[in-house]
Amino acid sequence: MSTGAADPTRQAAIGGAGFRAFAPAPRPSPEGTMDSTHATVVVGRHSFTIERLERLRWRVTVDGRRFATFCSESRARAAGRFEARRLDHAPPGEPEPGRGSGTG
Repeated sequence: MSTGAADPTRQAAIGGAGFRAFAPAPRPSPEGTMDSTHATVVVGRHSFTIERLERLRWRVTVDGRRFATFCSESRARAAGRFEARRLDHAPPGEPEPGRGSGTG
């Protein structure tokens, strides 16, 4: 009498052999993956855009101003969110870093 462990029809019915039958499905990111070459996300009163320039080059712009470039989409997305949140909490009269009054 066979236990069915080596039976190929039983293995196919339960999803194949090995751990792959029980692996969880990958979770999508909250914003999803980018289908086109750019995506715009609104965070609070600010928006940031991620644009794919090359295979491993992503440019981030916040409120239409170039912010930085990154080698991965996830880092570019995280940096864009962080900068938009930072600008949301910055005092209105304070100049942004790198965009001073020009007197110095």
